[in-house]
Amino acid sequence: MKTIILLSSFFAASISSAACLPNTLCAGDRVMDSANRLALVLSVSNQGVAQIKLDDRTFPVTRAITALSKKTNCYQNICAEDRVLDAADQMGAVTEVFDNGKAQIKFDNGTTEIRVVVTLGKSVECVEKVCVDQNVKDVANNSGIILQIFDSGKALVKFDHSVFPRVRNFLSLNIKASCKIKENCTVINPAQVPKQPQQKPKPIGFRGN
Repeated sequence: MKTIILLSSFFAASISSAACLPNTLCAGDRVMDSANRLALVLSVSNQGVAQIKLDDRTFPVTRAITALSKKTNCYQNICAEDRVLDAADQMGAVTEVFDNGKAQIKFDNGTTEIRVVVTLGKSVECVEKVCVDQNVKDVANNSGIILQIFDSGKALVKFDHSVFPRVRNFLSLNIKASCKIKENCTVINPAQVPKQPQQKPKPIGFRGN
C-alpha cells in the first residue's frame, strides 16, 4: 500500500497541472470517457492527461485527455431537456449532451442510458403539416389522436380502441411526408408555437347565440 501511495505522489509531482488547457478541458468540466462513463474533471496537465472523478466511483482516476468528450449544450438538433424517442421506441428526456455525439437519456421507465444522438428522434410540435393533437387513421383503419410527434418520422398515438398510447411510424399512419425525414423536413418546435390567449370563463347562466 505504501508503495502505491508513493508512486501516486511521484506521478502527481512529475506533471504540471493547470486550471485549463487551451481549446480542451478545464477543471470542473463534465466529460464522458471512452467507455461511456460520465465524470467531473478535477485537474488537467500539460502532459495531456486529466484527473477525473467518475460518477460511479468514490476515488479519482487518470485518463488521457484525448479519450474524454466534453459536455455541451447541444449536439446537432438535440439539447439537454429535449424529449426524445430512441431506435427501440423508448421515450425519455435528455439529461446531458457531449461533443462526441452522444447523450445521456433518462427514460420514462426509470432507466438512464447513453444513446448516439443521430439515432434519436426529437419531440416537436409539427413535421411538415402533421401536428400534435391531429386525428389520424392507421393502415388498419383504426382512428386515434397524435399525443407526441418526433422528427424521426414517428408519433405517439392514442387509438380509440386502445387504453395505452402506442408509437407508430408515419407510413403506418397513412402519413406521406413530402420531405426526407431528419434531413430536409420542416419542423416546428413547441417553443415556436404561439400561445393562444385564454378565454375568460362565461358567467353562469350565459347563453350564446
